Amino acid sequence: MKAMILNKIVSLDEIEEPLVLVDIPMPEPGEGDRNDLTLQAASDHPDRFAVMGRLDLGDKANAAKLPDWKKQTGMLGIRCSFLMPEQRRWLAEGEVDWFWPLCEEAGIPLMVLPPDQLPAIHKVAERHPDLRLVIDHLAMISNRRDDEAFATLEDLYPFARYPNVAVKATALPCYTEEAYPYRGIHGYIERVYDAFGPERMF
Repeated sequence: MKAMILNKIVSLDEIEEPLVLVDIPMPEPGEGDRNDLTLQAASDHPDRFAVMGRLDLGDKANAAKLPDWKKQTGMLGIRCSFLMPEQRRWLAEGEVDWFWPLCEEAGIPLMVLPPDQLPAIHKVAERHPDLRLVIDHLAMISNRRDDEAFATLEDLYPFARYPNVAVKATALPCYTEEAYPYRGIHGYIERVYDAFGPERMF
């Protein structure tokens, strides 16, 4: 089986090897928060694709899109990244607090990537128990490696008490200098598994 990432629409008939479609990547940052490419893939191949879309949280007018968000063909939820300085400020200063209750009310699952900002997301999980949250990449910091990188998991484990929170343990080899099979990070992965269980870790 081969994991494959698609950044354009391709004919699935051209793909001969079995594959697992693990993600439909977001457009390049310069293209803005567009979802048309991924939604087209989901519409054309509903048995193979689904979308966690993007939304500009810096524009509160986008709140009007949320009640009908999941009515878009193939749209499952929203993926939010808090990586850029402005985005980090939104989260730290509560400028996106309008967003969480609206998603909770509309039943929109969220994937969130909040490196070094898990305490802010902890408040969200606590205040909105019906909001389904997935912590992307275990909220790891991309420029750290090995013990320094995985030290941030201490802020992640407390989320296990919230049944509405799951974790996505992806790209973990990027956070170690070791070669395959990355034995040095196995203990960290096992502890996350023990905390969240198989139903809330993927």
